Amino acid sequence: MVNFVTLVSAILSIIALVLAAVGMATNHWIDVTEPRSTATSAREANPVVTNTKLPGLTVSYNVHHYGLWVGCHVERSFGEQRSCAYIGNRCYSDVCWIRNDRDTTCLDAKVTLVDQSCTSYQFTRVLVCLGMILLVMGTSLLVVASCVTSGRVAASGSGLTLLSSLLLCIAFVVFYVKEYAGVDGASDWAKLGWSFVLLIISWPVAAVAAIVGALGAVMVRDKDDGVEDIRYDDQPADGIY
Repeated sequence: MVNFVTLVSAILSIIALVLAAVGMATNHWIDVTEPRSTATSAREANPVVTNTKLPGLTVSYNVHHYGLWVGCHVERSFGEQRSCAYIGNRCYSDVCWIRNDRDTTCLDAKVTLVDQSCTSYQFTRVLVCLGMILLVMGTSLLVVASCVTSGRVAASGSGLTLLSSLLLCIAFVVFYVKEYAGVDGASDWAKLGWSFVLLIISWPVAAVAAIVGALGAVMVRDKDDGVEDIRYDDQPADGIY
């Protein structure tokens, strides 16, 4: 028999998992709205760089958007061609453009994508990855618990889901404070992207799933205790047959 309360917890956990996974995999954590801003962070993230592979040509490479893994720049001098590249462990990326659909031109210098704190950016990556692993484990256990009606499995799934919610919450706070709302943060020239909003929604949903799952675990255990008491009362007294 399916435990309805645990089933609700499993469904909520699955929703949180999908939201967090999409937010983690997509790259619209920060969307640039004012690339020509005079803010210090904007000048650092959106520099005007002279590409020596194109003698005498000065090209403005501006950040268009970036996420947890990839940053996308747009070449505003010529047709606004967009190029995306992986953000490495030093928080920069090598950016290349394909010109006229055939010629590839790469930037000599490194274009900084994460200007506030590379350490906090990498820490956010670690927190999100750990949170996702725990959320997958917790969701799996809650799904199993809803099918086999096991209080112990439900309790374990709820604990893992709650811990994942905590890690995702910390990741949200670190990224928001250090990369967006802090001193010289991106809030002066950008807005929070939809990918980051999905992550913001995911951790409260995961927390609710954990609480509901814990309630389901308690209900199952109380029911099991009642069954054990009935079984014990049915046993004949010693010496009486």
